Order: sequence, then C-alpha cells, then structure tokens
Amino acid sequence: MRRRAEIKIKKREFEKFVKAIAKVSDIAKIKADETNQHLECVTKDPRATSLLKCVVPCEVKGSTTFVLEVETAPSWLKTVEDDLLEMEVENEKIRINNGIEIKLLNPPSIEEPEIPEFEFTARTDDIDLRKLRKITRAGKILSDIIKFIAEDGILTVRMEMGGSVLNFGVCAVEGEGVASYLTDELDRLLEGLRVGKLAFGTHSPLKLESYEKGFYVMSLLANLVE
Repeated sequence: MRRRAEIKIKKREFEKFVKAIAKVSDIAKIKADETNQHLECVTKDPRATSLLKCVVPCEVKGSTTFVLEVETAPSWLKTVEDDLLEMEVENEKIRINNGIEIKLLNPPSIEEPEIPEFEFTARTDDIDLRKLRKITRAGKILSDIIKFIAEDGILTVRMEMGGSVLNFGVCAVEGEGVASYLTDELDRLLEGLRVGKLAFGTHSPLKLESYEKGFYVMSLLANLVE
C-alpha cells in the first residue's frame, strides 16, 4: 500500500516529541493525522511497566502511519540548521528538508497498545511537576521505591530505607489512596515536564498528564505489589 504524507513542524517541537517517546521505547509507531493536524504516538516499554501517549500539533497533508527509531532521532536532528522541519513520508522512507533521508520500519511489525481504563480514587489539579521531579531525584539516593499517599486533602510522597524516611507534602489532592512506584521510572517520565495532573488509587497505576501549548503527554506507571 502506498503511504504518503507531508508534515511541517517546528524542529524543537518534533525533538520534544521524540524525546518524550524515547522515555518508554526506542521505536515509535507514529500517526500523521490530517484531520486533527497532529502527530500522535501510543507506546509502552518492553517490560510493560509504563505506557505513554504523546500528541504534538503540526501541519499535515495526507494521513499515514510510519515507524521511526526515535532513539537515533536527536542525533540527526542536530544536523538540521532550519527551525522548521519539512518532512515527506512515502513508503519506506522519510525525507527531511531535502537533506536527510531516513529508512522507516514496517508498521505492521509494531503493535499499538490499547490504553486501559482505571478508576482512580485520588486526583490533583495542576501541579508543578518540576518540583516533584526534584523530590524523586533526591529520593533515588535513599530508595528505589516511592510511595504516594492521598489523605486528608494532601498528597504526600514517602521514601524510606533502613530506618531513614523522607516525607514531602506535594500539593492538595481530592480523594484518598496509597500506592508505590519505582522511583527511577517515575523520574524518567517526569523529565522535561513542567505542569500537569496526577491520578492514582490504592494499588493502582499512576496516571500523569501534561498539556502545554497543544503538546500533550499522558503516561501510566504500573504500581508495585507490596
């Protein structure tokens, strides 16, 4: 089947897009959507502990789906001097600004995961995700597990090991719940995000959402069974 699309997107936006995906997977199945004028990707990590959906607005002419090695994308993006990327996707190749040609993988070989539905019992309004990442980075020294506790209207995160405990009140929260997650994985998912919302429940995954100027990222991080 012939697959062709023309895409125009700011270089920094596309770089942000592929870097977000690379937190979870080295390979991405990307939809170029002419109707909604955006690029979209849903992927999960090989161990199925985290799932990510990312959407970035752009100009699209001709909807198609293509598979790209996002791990190597930042390297060849450095060779593009223009601020605007003009990409032409056709069959097994993507041509960028008439100077770069990248071989694409076969879309049928990559399955797009379904996004599961969960009933979350604790939710926050917009919070400073940079602050939360500072906490996770500090806590990694102490423990590889971070516990989220929603109680009495306050979201608290706790890390403990060998009698040492770190407790941080993060923000206001609606509802209640207690769940634990891997600190390293949460730290990776928070990288580059500024403001967003959290949702979780007792022994349920953590849902992380961030939306900034049309750029949307949603991730689910599996909880740990204690």
